[in-house]
Amino acid sequence: MNDRTLMGERGINGAASNAVTGVVVGVTMVLGVSAVIRAAATSAGVAGVLAVPVVRGARQGRKRGR
Repeated sequence: MNDRTLMGERGINGAASNAVTGVVVGVTMVLGVSAVIRAAATSAGVAGVLAVPVVRGARQGRKRGR
């Protein structure tokens, strides 16, 4: 809420603060939605939904026991 009449000039957020908050909210939403999709897929018995290794070696490292 950036209402100058309620908060006053010193109480409102700046553009940088609003941008950082927007990024945090966006990342949180993406993580939350992907977790809900994975949970629904798991409960439906579908394996591997949204399971993409970040690095190619991540899958190989798990196979070797790292």
